[in-house]
Amino acid sequence: MNSLQGHFLVAASHQRDPNFIHAAILVVGQTGRGAVGVIVNGASKECSRFQQRNCRWRSPQRLRFSFGGPVTGPLMAVHAKASLGERELLPGVFFSAKEKNVFALMWQAEQPCKIFLGYAGWGPGQLDYEVQQGVWRVVPAAPEQIFCEDRDLWEQLSSQASRLQLRIMFHMRHIPADPLLN
Repeated sequence: MNSLQGHFLVAASHQRDPNFIHAAILVVGQTGRGAVGVIVNGASKECSRFQQRNCRWRSPQRLRFSFGGPVTGPLMAVHAKASLGERELLPGVFFSAKEKNVFALMWQAEQPCKIFLGYAGWGPGQLDYEVQQGVWRVVPAAPEQIFCEDRDLWEQLSSQASRLQLRIMFHMRHIPADPLLN
């Protein structure tokens, strides 16, 4: 399968792993060695200035961290600041995991940015297998979806995935939002 980098993985409605129920995961990298993604609609938590004082980093603003997945790892960021990007996921959307870049992003407020604690990971061939088994539905990502704070993102992406699937199955160019009105 081609790389899914820059695509959403939309959890199937029958997903039972509590980490991934109604998850929308942005794939930030995929190679022959596996894949990595972050849950863009995961729960977020604000880090108070008190908590920041007890950390080795500081930020002039209140920070929100998103649950990126169950695998422990470095802080990661998806953002729109090209100068701090380590990998371009989509035009104008970048990924960073190097500490100096993530910390610099914490200090800036002018560009869209999400900071993630944890990530989702797959071994060689595992993600392709799970997609084929229907655990995940694949949808191209758009910047406005990545940076939105909409709690209904999973529903929106599930609907988009269903429309894409229908278009492919029935060789249709357009599926109306409400086929009953057609």
